[in-house]
Amino acid sequence: MLSADFSNILETTLETVSLGNQERVCPQFEKVWILLDFDIIIDRLSDFYRPMENQVVAFQRHKLLHGQDPTDLILSRRKD
Repeated sequence: MLSADFSNILETTLETVSLGNQERVCPQFEKVWILLDFDIIIDRLSDFYRPMENQVVAFQRHKLLHGQDPTDLILSRRKD
């Protein structure tokens, strides 16, 4: 997954994501939960899709999710 994707999901900057990848900063508590949820989804998708397909599927709307994509569901649940 690209850093730009993570910065969009977490509503932060590319610089912050880069610093987090280098373990120079720690994400805010609520952002950690988003990352953990996203990691679980990607892990479950890996049972059905190849790694590059996981990235595409994670951002696609799906009929089993009532027309939402997994990322939308994670973010909407965290805002409630």
